[in-house]
Amino acid sequence: MSGVVGFVSARHAWLKPLYADMRRKGLAIRDAVLADGALRLSLEPRGASPLTLVIRSRREELPAWGTTERHSLGFEGAADLTRAEEGALSRALDVLTAHEATIPPRLDGFSALIIPSGEPDRDLARLFAFLDVERSRTPTDDIVEVLVRVTSKCNQACPFCSAPQHDRPSSETLLACFSAVSRLLPGATLTLTGGEPTIRPRFLDEVKTARAQPGIGRVNVQTNAVLFADRADPAALEPGSDVSFFVSLHAVDQTIYDACTGSRGQLPAALAGIQRLLGAGHDVTLNTVVTRDNLAHLDALVRALPGLLPVENRPALHFSALMCPERRPQAEELLVRYAELAPAVQRAAALAKELGFRVESLLSSTHASLPACTVPGLNAAERPAPALGTHETGYGDTDTPWVKADTCRDCRETAHCLGVSRPYARRFGLEELVPLGTSRPGGQTPGRD
Repeated sequence: MSGVVGFVSARHAWLKPLYADMRRKGLAIRDAVLADGALRLSLEPRGASPLTLVIRSRREELPAWGTTERHSLGFEGAADLTRAEEGALSRALDVLTAHEATIPPRLDGFSALIIPSGEPDRDLARLFAFLDVERSRTPTDDIVEVLVRVTSKCNQACPFCSAPQHDRPSSETLLACFSAVSRLLPGATLTLTGGEPTIRPRFLDEVKTARAQPGIGRVNVQTNAVLFADRADPAALEPGSDVSFFVSLHAVDQTIYDACTGSRGQLPAALAGIQRLLGAGHDVTLNTVVTRDNLAHLDALVRALPGLLPVENRPALHFSALMCPERRPQAEELLVRYAELAPAVQRAAALAKELGFRVESLLSSTHASLPACTVPGLNAAERPAPALGTHETGYGDTDTPWVKADTCRDCRETAHCLGVSRPYARRFGLEELVPLGTSRPGGQTPGRD
């Protein structure tokens, strides 16, 4: 088994001989990942539909390709099996039968064996489907952030929410994830998000465990803070430079807050949760996603904060543009043209600085930033420059999730700019995108440093 990287606990020692025997029988297994009640064996991809073999505890009500006395064998990733794939399943069933006595009837917990690709970001995604890695660079540092979606459930229903749906990982799987991140990406920031992560019953303990991993540089929690009002006690976590909270606060008016969050009456709890986080000494950033519902409210929100929050530990402020995920088509109605959004956000940011708040750069997000050319006067070189994912964006190509104008090819920021979301391009077009260093009609030079 040389060349194979293992994350196998002592109680899953049976996985190694099973994996080795499968490969000896000619099965080109790349990954074997046991998580949340199923063992998935991914075969080396040989076509458009990679095949994954799935072993579960046998249950009569579950469909299966084949069964042993205690387990079932199925597959994912192919609609119709080829003759070769049928043969692979048959050989896998023979091996499973031969190892039946050593495999427990219940496939609980987490363990994995993988053939590493040489790219830790990709290997982590193969191990944990609920994880994404984002990379960016500042003039002095390389930044690695691992987004771990600990649940899809949420106590709010923001109409613009960008979180994907996925199974909730068990505590054991989540702790294995923390260990793997520590091992494969030492120094990374681990961001716990969702859904609403504080919904997890053992969430505070899980934060403590993440902080204890020697290779994790910082733990960041993305939350709406509602459950910190009376359920999760932030004082149970020792404040420090290795933990921070990124808290959504889209309004301080109850009606606007309800519209932005798809909830009713939660603003007092959100403010109480924020007060408790700050009162416990934690590093807090308040994030406002700017939409049609709260655009005119930004100044009022900023003016109200000094009277709502403790003076001795003020949060930083962050403003985000609407990402407009296409699985939420209603979000398109909430989009604001950047020509209208940018001056409103810049005005609110200037007011916040006058009131003594630190304001993060309007270009500091990856997917939720404004394109640099739409925010005159900001120095794009000072913001983290994100590494864009393959096929995330294209020039005038509406087949990609994000779109840039053909003229953006000449912009000095093009390597780090997504452009606009496809729904935004569909609604407003691409005329606002002008390469940095060229002039707009009327002689204005956008984004000049």
